[in-house]
Formats: sequence, structure tokens, C-alpha cells
Amino acid sequence: MATKPNVESSMNFCTNTHPYCHGIDLHTRLLYVCIIDNENNVLVHDKIDDSPQKLLALLAPYRENIVVVVDIPF
Repeated sequence: MATKPNVESSMNFCTNTHPYCHGIDLHTRLLYVCIIDNENNVLVHDKIDDSPQKLLALLAPYRENIVVVVDIPF
């Protein structure tokens, strides 16, 4: 019988608050990007090409203190 991995040991959890939360939905050629502040105000909600330069430019004003959440479909 196979044993389940210990989830606590394989994942890192953020325990402090940040002013911004950034969600990315990854697709083959597109990224859906959403950035909200800690009061749930939507600051960015955009669809961009899968370009690292475009993503970094979009994140630039928020990069100093942001939590990133990624959804990767399989």
C-alpha cells in the first residue's frame, strides 16, 4: 500500500500579509494576470502574450511586496 506524501513538508505557506496578491493563469500562448490589493480591489486584470518581458513590465509597480499564485492546467 502506497503512503501519501506529507503535504506540510512539500509546500511552503505564506504566514504574513502583503499589500498585493498576483494570480496568473498559464496557457500555451497566453497569460491571464490579476493583481488585487489587500482590500480586494482589482488593480490589474489583463490578458497578455506569454512574454517574460511583458509580464515583468506589468508587475513592475508591485514587485517589491507581492504574493504570486499560479494556476497551471495539466
